[in-house]
Amino acid sequence: MRSHSGKFVGLLALFLSQSLMAVAGSSVGDLEMWWDETPVQMGPGKTTWKGKVSIPMTRDDSTGKLQGSGTLPTTMHGEAGCTIDCSYTNPISIVGIETPIARELQIASAGVNASCVIKCPGLSKQTMFQKQEAFTQKVSLPLNSNPVRSAPAGGPGIFYKLAQACDPQTTQDKLLDVSITPGINKWDVTRMPFLTLDGIRREGAANPNRYGYTHHDFDSKRTINDKSIRAKNGDGYCYWVESVNLAFDPITVGLPGVTYPDTNCEFKAVAKHEEKHVTLYKSLLNSFAREFSVSAQSFGIPTAFAPIHVSSQSEGHDQVVQKLDGLAQKLRSKWVDERIRQDALLDSDREYAAVKASCPGGWGN
Repeated sequence: MRSHSGKFVGLLALFLSQSLMAVAGSSVGDLEMWWDETPVQMGPGKTTWKGKVSIPMTRDDSTGKLQGSGTLPTTMHGEAGCTIDCSYTNPISIVGIETPIARELQIASAGVNASCVIKCPGLSKQTMFQKQEAFTQKVSLPLNSNPVRSAPAGGPGIFYKLAQACDPQTTQDKLLDVSITPGINKWDVTRMPFLTLDGIRREGAANPNRYGYTHHDFDSKRTINDKSIRAKNGDGYCYWVESVNLAFDPITVGLPGVTYPDTNCEFKAVAKHEEKHVTLYKSLLNSFAREFSVSAQSFGIPTAFAPIHVSSQSEGHDQVVQKLDGLAQKLRSKWVDERIRQDALLDSDREYAAVKASCPGGWGN
């Protein structure tokens, strides 16, 4: 912590030689801050700070940033023959990020004026104002609900506590369990070698010049394994996700097995070309799966170590569904566009000419 001093004379300068400062931490829930009210020796006298605030903290799921703001009402009482009483309201703003082990926060306070009254035996009381300077602090608050005390050398102490309706349901902070089915480098392929050439040319976007057909729309089926319990205050539920699975259908390949028997050169040439598309699709699915797994683990999905407080079980489930489906749809659009781009490179005029040239005696259709 850092202290700030004013520039008054006499007893006011004595009692306010070090001024207030406040630091804070955040959680899903409220950050509670309060002075520990232990008298602090300052010069020949002692001073005591009092005050408490609860600041709601929010997390922006699109950026992962934490933020909150509030005001800490504070009083200070000092005694050293004379007495001094000051009061002011300290504006607090907080930004930060959440790491696997702590909330890393930056706390800022604007400059304010403290109203002070000094009383000395045999003298009339005096009213003065003390300027409290603006300051910024960095604080690391572990992911638990135990109070943490912080104090500068010789200055007042302050406690911070993550006041959460939902305590961690496990002592270990692990990444969200995300699985992909069938899995990276394990993609299924369904080959349909008994289609006519006319049937292949009607598949998907009709193409009268098509000889083979490989398709995957990068759509997936999402499964969420989630849990919830009653919140400890009896109001609402504590909700978290145990695991998420994203399942993909097989890559579909259509070959003209009726028009060209599978022993013919034409069938083999088409199959060889379509295998290039299969290899491409497997590579793109690998990229999709990796990106989804990494993104989902840093997308603000509540885990057993950091459950969220919701009014109903369905509320928590719906929030997670919206996040995961939005992420999957965003990635699907990205990788479908990449599939279309690379398909066009594979289906070039030069490639078609090479496929035709491989069977100079065939291609009657």
